[in-house]
Formats: sequence, structure tokens, C-alpha cells
Amino acid sequence: MSSWQPALGAIAHGDATRFRVWAPEVECVEVMLETPGREVNGLAPTRGPDGFHQASVPSVTAGDLYRYRPDGRGPFPDPASRFQPQGVHGPSQVVDWRHFPWTDEEWPGVPLEGAAFYELHPPIPMPAPFKPPGPIEFGRPGAVIFWSLCAVVEEE
Repeated sequence: MSSWQPALGAIAHGDATRFRVWAPEVECVEVMLETPGREVNGLAPTRGPDGFHQASVPSVTAGDLYRYRPDGRGPFPDPASRFQPQGVHGPSQVVDWRHFPWTDEEWPGVPLEGAAFYELHPPIPMPAPFKPPGPIEFGRPGAVIFWSLCAVVEEE
């Protein structure tokens, strides 16, 4: 078994789950457990100086549903969620990746021949303390551009 484990999101380990989310401009991120019959509100992870909020919550295991409430707003799904069984706006579900039944061992990958590639460069604001006035626009000084690349392949 691999020793790799995710850095963000809900990470199941034993009879507890570690929740870790990066929200540097938020003082408190609450974990809201939404599994029917096990609803819990207000589990507040500790905020570190680097903007990461983290907590290990006993008795939360694979299959449990949860959302985050940053500074009392929301609730919102986990931005690092591994499964959204009720859609993108519904609660996230804790997945124990160590026991996930992978079914893609034979997948050969995407063939490069016939593939179309595109890039997307949406602007995002620079991290605090820098905050440009007004909305961020493409090509505007002070905007950080991140890169996304995707391949589109026609199926036969």
C-alpha cells in the first residue's frame, strides 16, 4: 500500500477523519456533519498561521456527509472533496481512498493522435495583503494567472 495521502479535504484514518482546508482570509471554518441520524454542527478546526484550518474528528468515517461554514456563511461543500453524491452544491462525502475499489487498472490513457488541446487562463487575485481595487480583468496588472490544460478526444 502506498504511503501517499492527500493534503487537503477529509482524510479518513482509523476511527477518525482529519479535515483540512485552506482559507487564509477566514477566522473560523466549522465542519457540519450531515449524515442522517449523526448531524453535528460547529466542529471548529484550529486555524494555523499559514491559513490552513485542521481538525481530527473522532467517529467520523467513510460515508459520512459534511460541509464547511467559513465565518458562519454557508454551508458549502469541501473544495477538495473526493465525492459529491448529491451534486456539486450538496454535501461532500468522506472517502477512505485506501479502500476505494479502483476499476481502471487497464485504462491505457488518452492517445495523443487526434486529441485537441486547449488552455484556460482565468485571473485570480493575488494573496493577501495585496488587493487590487475593483474587479480583476484579463491582462490587468496585479492579476495572477493560473494555467489549466485539457485534452478533448473524440470517442470511436
